[in-house]
Parts: sequence; C-alpha cells; structure tokens
Amino acid sequence: MSAARRYAISNEQERFWLAAEVARQGEACGLDGRRRGALRIVVAELVSNVVRHGGGGGELTARGLERGGRRGLEVIVEDRGPGIASVECALRDGFSEGRDLTPETPASARRGLGVGLGAVARLTSELHIEPRLPAGTRIRVVLWNDR
Repeated sequence: MSAARRYAISNEQERFWLAAEVARQGEACGLDGRRRGALRIVVAELVSNVVRHGGGGGELTARGLERGGRRGLEVIVEDRGPGIASVECALRDGFSEGRDLTPETPASARRGLGVGLGAVARLTSELHIEPRLPAGTRIRVVLWNDR
C-alpha cells in the first residue's frame, strides 16, 4: 500500500497532467498498461466533471491498496458543486446536467455527451458515488490489478 497523494483541482487543463500522474502511481501498484489507460480516462473525466459541474474546483486523492493478495489504486474526487440529485440517472448514458439528452438537444445547450460517469463505471473495478446534497459530491473508484 502506498501513501496517499492529494492534488488540488482548479482548472480543466490539469486533467491530462493529473491523469498521467495518477497512472504513474497505478504502475507502481501493479496495474498493467490496459488498466493504466483506463485509469487515465477515468481521472480525466472525473477532473473535468469537478471543474464543469462541481463548483469550479475540488480535490483528488490517490493511494495504493492491497487486499487479499490483490493490488490496486483508489482514487477519490471531491467537489463543492450542487451535488448529484439522482446517481442512477447520472450513470445512465445520455443523461447530463439533470436531464436526458436527445439528438434534438442542440450542441449549444450541452457541455458534454452524457456518457462520462457511465464510462467511469464501465472502466473501474469499484465505483461509489456519494452526493452530499445540497453541496458537493464524493466519488471513489478502485482499479484492481486483476480487474
């Protein structure tokens, strides 16, 4: 198990640097190239969500895990936004910013595709989303070296 590393999130441009930094931690925890690639996507998506929907900033914490002979990496992202009213809806592809997106939804009325959290769920071994209504969300993901 490795020591936790904390990173402040303040702008969307940090997402790729943070994704690479956390992937380096994943390598040290035994994640293979495919899982590190998934980790980069997950971190970039979560950081982007913090900036776009989470009140403009937050914090990412990453640490190595060992459990039952398995090794992996835990990532926790916390923000100060309005929170997620329905986690079930937020995980559904085509849902963004509290509404369903349709082909008729003009591009000017959306800030994303509505597939981000669903993709995070598909790419991780574990996902826990804790809305802290009326303000803030805490998302915890784990990627294990054996899936």
